[in-house]
Amino acid sequence: MGPMSSSTACKTCKLRRIKASTKLLQKSEEPKPVCQRCTKSRRICLDGKITNPRVTFAFHVENRFASGKAKRPRGPRSSLATPRGSPQIDLQTHALGYYLQCHIQTLPDVPSAAGEGTLSGSVAAWDRSGKTCEMVDLALSSLALAVFSRTHHHSQAAAEAASRYSRLLHMARGRIAQVGSLDSSNERDFEAYLVAVSLMARYESSVYCWSSKSPPSFSHYDGATAILKLWHDCPGPARPTTSIIRNTRRGLIKLFMLRRLPLPEWMLDGAQFGETDHDLERDRIIARLVNLNAAVFAPFPSQADHDHDVEDLQAIDHLEAEARSLDEALEARAAQFPPEWSYQQTKASPDPLTRNLSRSPTTQYTFSAPSHATIWSQHFAYRLLLSTIHLSLLAQRPRPDPFIGSPHYHAQVEHTIHSHRMADSLAASLPSCWAGSPQTPPTTTTALSIIKQGTPNPSQASLAIWPLSIACNIAKPMMDGKQQRWFRERLAWLGKVTGAGILERHASAGL
Repeated sequence: MGPMSSSTACKTCKLRRIKASTKLLQKSEEPKPVCQRCTKSRRICLDGKITNPRVTFAFHVENRFASGKAKRPRGPRSSLATPRGSPQIDLQTHALGYYLQCHIQTLPDVPSAAGEGTLSGSVAAWDRSGKTCEMVDLALSSLALAVFSRTHHHSQAAAEAASRYSRLLHMARGRIAQVGSLDSSNERDFEAYLVAVSLMARYESSVYCWSSKSPPSFSHYDGATAILKLWHDCPGPARPTTSIIRNTRRGLIKLFMLRRLPLPEWMLDGAQFGETDHDLERDRIIARLVNLNAAVFAPFPSQADHDHDVEDLQAIDHLEAEARSLDEALEARAAQFPPEWSYQQTKASPDPLTRNLSRSPTTQYTFSAPSHATIWSQHFAYRLLLSTIHLSLLAQRPRPDPFIGSPHYHAQVEHTIHSHRMADSLAASLPSCWAGSPQTPPTTTTALSIIKQGTPNPSQASLAIWPLSIACNIAKPMMDGKQQRWFRERLAWLGKVTGAGILERHASAGL
C-alpha cells in the first residue's frame, strides 16, 4: 500500500499529534508520534512532507471543553444551545416577500398579448429600472400586506396594511398635486406616480366592501387616467414610451370596457404609447370594441336596459356593421397565430383545483403553454361579447309580426347559437390557464407558511381574470344561466387565490 495522507491515520496517532502540537516550541527534527499500526500500514503524516522545517501546524482550540481542561457540565446547555426553528421575520418583510414571489413573479414565454395591462408587469419594470420612490415603496408594502391578509386570513396584516395605506393617502395628496407642473423631462416622476396610483387602486380592490355604491378603486383609476393625459399632453421633445406607460394604458382600456365607457380621443392611438407591429393591430381592434360596447350599452345598465327603444334605425345598422367587421378582424387575427399556439380538443378530466365548484364542460382544449390558453381565452371572450352585442342590437329593433320565420328571428337564433359556442370554447380553454401551475417552494423558510397546497400560482392564474371578467360582465338575458354561473364561480375562486376582494364579492353576488 502506498503512502496515504494523515487524514487516514488511526485515532491513536491523531490524538498523539494533537497533544504534541500544544507544545509551542517543538523542534522540527523531533520525530512525530506514531504507533506500530501506522508504521506497518506505511501511513505518513502530512507534516513529514513539508520541506520547510520551520513550518509547524497549530490546532485551533474553540473552547476549554474541547481542549480537555474542563469537563462539560451535565444537564441542559441553555447558554450554548442554538435556538430551534427559523429566525423570526417581521410581518411586513414576510408579506412583501410572499407578494413579490407569488403575485409579481415573471413568467417565462408569456406573449405580450397574454399579459396585457397587468400590474405585475409595471411593478417588475419599476424594479428593473433601479429607480426609488418612497410613495411607490409605501404603496407596494400596503398592497402586499392587504393581499397577504386576505389569502392567509391574517388580521394583524390587515391592520398594518390599513395603517400604511392611511399614511400613503396623506403623502399622495401632497405629491400628486404637483403633477401638473411636470414636463417631458420628468419621466421618472410620471412613472412613479402611475405605479403608485395603480398600486393604490389595486389595494382598494383587495379590501373592497359593499359599503360604497361605486368601488373606491375607480377614483384611483380616474387619477391614473389624468396623469397619463398629462404625460401625453406635456410640452417638450418626443416622449420616451416605456413599459409602465404602455401597461398603464392597457389596464385603463380594460376598465373602460368593463365600465362601458368610450375611450377618450387622445387614448385611441396606441402607437403614441409604444404599441408596435402585431400588438398595435390588436390594440386597434380592442379600442374599437370598447367604443362599440359603450355605444350599445349604458354605463350602469339594469336588466331591462336592453329593451329600450332606438329612434334612428340607421344607427343600429351602423353598429351592427361595426360588430361584424370586428368579428371578422378577430377571426383574421386568430388565423395568423403561430402554429405552436394551436390547441387540441380532448375529453375533459377532473380539475383538482376547482373540484368544489360546478362541473366543467365535457370537452377541454389543451395547449402547449398556459400563456397560449390565455390568448385563446381572450379571443373567445371578445367574440362572445360581440355575439351579445348583436343580440342587444336585435332586441332594440321593432319586433316583426309574424316573428317566427322572419329575418329578425333567424338572425337572433344564429347569434344565440354563436354566443353559446363561444362561451363553451371559453370554458374549455380557461382550465389550461391555471392547470399545472403549482406554486414553487420558497427558497427560505419562515415562521408563517407561504405555500398553500391545492392552489395555483397566483401570478399565472391571474392571466385568466380578464377573459372571465368579460364573460361575467355580460347581462344575464344575453347568456345561458348555467354558463354564467360557471364563469362567476371561477372568477370568485380566482378572487380568493389572488386576494382581490372586489372579484370575489362581485362574482359571488350573481350566484
